[in-house]
Amino acid sequence: MSVKAEVKSLRRIQDKISHGGRIAPFIHSAKPGYICVDFYSRNRALFDDNSEWDVDDYEAQKMILPFSGRDEFRRVYRLARLLRGCPRSHMESLLWRKYG
Repeated sequence: MSVKAEVKSLRRIQDKISHGGRIAPFIHSAKPGYICVDFYSRNRALFDDNSEWDVDDYEAQKMILPFSGRDEFRRVYRLARLLRGCPRSHMESLLWRKYG
């Protein structure tokens, strides 16, 4: 998908926020001009953590990246994908396919 199409998709998501604002696994947007990387949910999915949801940990592990304009969106979205990372071990890759 081209960057221009990604920007258009993000804007559509932001207009229809009732769909959750999800862009990619563990990357979402809840308001215009910001992308959120959800490390808490990513770690819970990768390491099969069935403990109770902890709001304080969720807020502590959430990273919000601001952007304005297409070029900044491109840089921020690439950074978000880089920060989200890919699994490093075989076990992580199996979990990644299951949840990612």
